[in-house]
Amino acid sequence: MTKANQKQAIAAAEVQANQAIRTPCLSQGQPRQLKKASPAKSIRVLIADDHPVVREGLISYLGCCERLVVVGEAADGLEAIAKAKRLLPDVLLMDSGMPQV
Repeated sequence: MTKANQKQAIAAAEVQANQAIRTPCLSQGQPRQLKKASPAKSIRVLIADDHPVVREGLISYLGCCERLVVVGEAADGLEAIAKAKRLLPDVLLMDSGMPQV
């Protein structure tokens, strides 16, 4: 991934963190708009994996639970650390074998 692509991915993740995420619910097979849960009731999740397909799958899967809010995603360890410091998730779901961990 080039530096320009990384910057675009980071910008997209930040926008995504500030909006409701539209993902398909695997159990229903149809897209639905997730509600933004109140901060006291939601669990904020940051997903970190070097494989985009895995990240997309996890976002899709976690999108079925209204209490979980995916606040961002990262493609390597350094990006995960930077986003965790900035976004302050409750849970960091991270591949321990990805680059720069």
